[in-house]
Amino acid sequence: MASESITDELERRLAAAEAALRLVPALLWQADARGSQFSFNQPWLDYTGQTLEATQNNGWMEAIHPEDRSNSMRAFRRAVRMGAALEIEHRLRGADGYYRWFAVRHHPLREAGRVCAWFGAAIDIDDRKRAAQALRETQESYRIELEQQVQERTAELRSSLDLLQATMDSSRDMVQVFEAVRDDTGEIVDFRWLFNNHTAEKLYGDVIGRSLLQNNPGVAEEGIFDTFKRVVETGEPDQSEHHYVHEQFDGWFHQSCVKLGDGVATTTSDITERKLAEVDVLRLQEEVAQAALHESEERFRQFANASSDALWIRDAGTLEMEYVSPAIATIYGVAPGTLMGDVKSWAALIVPEDRRTALAHLEKARQGTAVVHDFRIQRPSDRLFRWIRNTDFPLLDELGRVQRIGGIAKDVTETKLAVEHQTVLLAELQHRVRNIMAIIRSITARTGERAESVPEYAAVMNGRLLTLARVQVLLTRAANIGVGIETVVSNEVHAQAHHPSQYDVSGPNVILSPKAAEVLTLAVHELTTNALKYGALADPNGKIAVRWNTSEKRGANWLTFEWVEENPPGRPVSQPIRRGFGSELVEERLPYELDGRGKLTFEPQGVRCQIEFPLKEGASILGTNAPQRARVFGGALDMTGEADLSGQRVLVLEDDYYLATDTARALRGAGATVLGPCANEQTAEDAIKDTVPTGAVLDINLGRGPSFKLARALRERSIRFVFLTGYDEDVIPDEFEGVVRLQKPVELRQIVNTLAQALHDGADQHG
Repeated sequence: MASESITDELERRLAAAEAALRLVPALLWQADARGSQFSFNQPWLDYTGQTLEATQNNGWMEAIHPEDRSNSMRAFRRAVRMGAALEIEHRLRGADGYYRWFAVRHHPLREAGRVCAWFGAAIDIDDRKRAAQALRETQESYRIELEQQVQERTAELRSSLDLLQATMDSSRDMVQVFEAVRDDTGEIVDFRWLFNNHTAEKLYGDVIGRSLLQNNPGVAEEGIFDTFKRVVETGEPDQSEHHYVHEQFDGWFHQSCVKLGDGVATTTSDITERKLAEVDVLRLQEEVAQAALHESEERFRQFANASSDALWIRDAGTLEMEYVSPAIATIYGVAPGTLMGDVKSWAALIVPEDRRTALAHLEKARQGTAVVHDFRIQRPSDRLFRWIRNTDFPLLDELGRVQRIGGIAKDVTETKLAVEHQTVLLAELQHRVRNIMAIIRSITARTGERAESVPEYAAVMNGRLLTLARVQVLLTRAANIGVGIETVVSNEVHAQAHHPSQYDVSGPNVILSPKAAEVLTLAVHELTTNALKYGALADPNGKIAVRWNTSEKRGANWLTFEWVEENPPGRPVSQPIRRGFGSELVEERLPYELDGRGKLTFEPQGVRCQIEFPLKEGASILGTNAPQRARVFGGALDMTGEADLSGQRVLVLEDDYYLATDTARALRGAGATVLGPCANEQTAEDAIKDTVPTGAVLDINLGRGPSFKLARALRERSIRFVFLTGYDEDVIPDEFEGVVRLQKPVELRQIVNTLAQALHDGADQHG
């Protein structure tokens, strides 16, 4: 009885479930425990068009797509065998004959742990499946389009790099780039080759990516590795000469090394011929000591006269100059005889900051060491500062003692400036490429966010990139002088309008800064593009009026710009559903970058845009102004930007030779005519007998104590002067209480500016 009761209960429950199936609107069904007998609800019959009779004996399977049927049934049979739930997707044919995708779930009903029936449901997912497929196709199309654009841009960059490579490869010098290799502590332990131009590649072969120390261990012995390391760590460039010994060559090279990223870039020039010439000079000097004096001197003189570098010889004991070649006049800007005798005559031409080091190198040569060193001079002939490279070497007598010092002087100003300029150009190139790539990346991202299809994305992106190109063309025709607003507006509108009568452009001649030209051009491009798609330019009968003017506002000159579209009747303008790139550009970017205001409104008769911003200077990242060529700075002697003493005649009384000559040169650099310099009061009194000075710089300590004789004479003649003193101020008599005194050591600029102020005050009092 218990068994019959359970069976009856199950049958009642199944009957109730079958009745419920017919009432639920979803596609549902029920099957027995073996999954052989099925019953379906009314939504199933309505969708498939099957009758209850047609679903029997597995007839319901005819509704499954032929391509999906076998797989679905195998999965269901497997689920029945295992008594496990099943989720699967397949297509079902509708009563209209079309198939749609459904997500199907079979779930077992258990009684006392055993499967007594199966329930199933199908959910229509066709729209989702088709949308996903369409999305995949769109993404694939977009990917292909983007890859093509990337390939095109890569080709352009590669072309630019090839041009740069070709330029470097045409150089006879070696151009190389190395990357630092660091250990776990961050210490530089090696360098790795990143770049070789053609000249370097011929010598080293294919070494890109290889270790510098392993491929050329001599760099450690020569100190080159330490130089590279120091340049990376300090950022200070280096100029040096090295003797390279390689399996393919043995020669001398001059190397310029600058920091580049976490590594160095080097330019190496072959100076072997010059070094050999220096050796020839040494041999020649040995011949002077060993052969007939007249013949040797004549041979040396012919060699020296033919050389564009200056050759010189000093006595090692006194350092007095014994011989200079004619080229000294061109390099130093003085007659050759000027440098004969006392070493001070030569040292006085060197700028104060470099003098001590230059004399120290000369001392090294006197001690028997050949040295190469660079220093700056001020050439008396044209007052220009120049870089000189001196090669100093000892000349030995028959006992091996240093008897004389020989040397070669070469003007290397242009070489140094070229190296500095090359470094600046490389940095400028990197900066410009980064800026342009950044703005393209920004436009690409914003265009991709708003494009609704790949064709739309490509068209909009192409237009914006062309506009960027047009802006750069305008800005590079003449660097940093701006662009006329009429050119900006007319270029964009004319490119899109059907005929000239469609637009009316007028306003005063206003020159926009590079930054304003960049932003306004992009804004006008967006306005014309939108007008061509949706506004006045979409119909030949539409019109656009563009007006601009300037006015004073808050103490600055402002530009007011207005864009008005007049759509033809029957083409009203509607408010856009979403905020576009153009609206963001006008109402957000333009105010942010130009400190102005922008408003874009969509009125029924047409779009209106109002823009205003102050007219001020601003650089565009699209500009390509080449860096100015570097110049030589003269340190303490460089009076650029200091007081102007033009027309002044200044007496200099100072017994220290270097301070006297440096003061005189500083005054001349400021435009003054210098009387002297004089080492004592008597010489100074003689100097002003024929020429009356307008001012004077007086040292009151002239060897035997302070003296004010000349100061009193100048005051009687109402000539303004300043004191230089190493004493305390107490030694200056009260009668000179109003005279400015400068305490030694004193900067040359302070002397010039103090004297200029004294002369100015004197002129005011006299007036």
